[in-house]
Amino acid sequence: MSSYPCFTGHPVHTLVALRLFLSVSVFKRSRARRLRKYPMRSTANTHRSFLHPACISTRSRRVSTHPSKTVNRNSWRTPAKMVITNEELYSDPAKLFPGMTDRSINGIYLSNERLDVDRALENRRRKVAYCGSPGAYSELAAMELCPGCEYISSASWGSTVADLIAGDVDRAVVPVESFYTKRIRILYDVMVRHDLHIVDELFLNVSHMLLGLQESNPSDIKRIVSHPQALLQCEKYIRSKENQYQQLMELPDTAEAARQLALLRPEHTAVISSRRCAYLYNLKVLDDTIQDKENNPTRFVALAREQIVPEDIEPSKCKTSIFFALPEDDKPGALAKALEFFSENEINLIWLDSRKLYPGELTEWMEGLSFLFYVNLEGSVKEQRVQNALESLKGVAPFLRVMGSHKMHKKFLEDFP
Repeated sequence: MSSYPCFTGHPVHTLVALRLFLSVSVFKRSRARRLRKYPMRSTANTHRSFLHPACISTRSRRVSTHPSKTVNRNSWRTPAKMVITNEELYSDPAKLFPGMTDRSINGIYLSNERLDVDRALENRRRKVAYCGSPGAYSELAAMELCPGCEYISSASWGSTVADLIAGDVDRAVVPVESFYTKRIRILYDVMVRHDLHIVDELFLNVSHMLLGLQESNPSDIKRIVSHPQALLQCEKYIRSKENQYQQLMELPDTAEAARQLALLRPEHTAVISSRRCAYLYNLKVLDDTIQDKENNPTRFVALAREQIVPEDIEPSKCKTSIFFALPEDDKPGALAKALEFFSENEINLIWLDSRKLYPGELTEWMEGLSFLFYVNLEGSVKEQRVQNALESLKGVAPFLRVMGSHKMHKKFLEDFP
């Protein structure tokens, strides 16, 4: 009798043992054939990582021919690592990554990355002034127009521009137009007198919120405080609750109203301000989007002492601002003749405004001039057609000044999320 317990002499047991013996023999022969075909495999490893070279197809192993990436067949227990030295990276990077040029790595263009670094460093050294306290709509515009800069608040747009003229800041962000106030003409006069330039613009969709203290109840509010323009833009909302609101107070800035509410904490008082002010001063939003019009855009511009023409923007997508004055002439058609130069060069005018020059404000360069015109046109001063039109305009306009070319923005930026 056999020593194996299955060989008991019973026919059934003998048949089962024979089948088991044949299965083990077939498995051993097939495994021996695999080891001869793939020598890197080993019988000792039963939990091999999918990153191990033995598990990589022969096609993928043929790609790696560089000595630094040759697989050590005796060290299969640890996954293979690709070794890249600085000398290889900067001498011939295409050897490591097929199809790669010296300007890009994995699709990232090094030239663009270098420009982004330069812009970031330049912005960190740049000071930007805006009108209002922190949380004002002007601050939102400054953060979008000049990201990463040092932001300095000013009491009014006049002091903001004065800081720029004095050289205390590098940029000044101020509002110049809204649906209610239209254009701020006095700002353009300041730009002409002090040779300031528009380098960028932004349309911010102003969304007003009714803010109160955390313990405030909307039904208990009796006093509303805000900027006069904010009160005007929310006139319908205020009139709908005129039986509740007993007093309206004005402050020079919506953010300053929110700051004083958080600091002084008066009872039964709410302010009309931005959502960002609620975040900065820990105020409660009692009601949102209370302005009369859902689309309530305000145009902000970034001013600088020097003219900066955008280099990375297509000239046809730019806007140029100019000022010019025409001499006193009793003959009609002087303005029409001046505007013909733009139509002849296929230039579209976006905006045209004018004002009378009075004798008391005339300076040396204004002598003999009657009207000052403000023009926004499509195109950049780098375009030949714009240069031709401006050169022709000099022949009829004794005074002409280009205030700058910048990117044309058509979409509104939403308020602080």
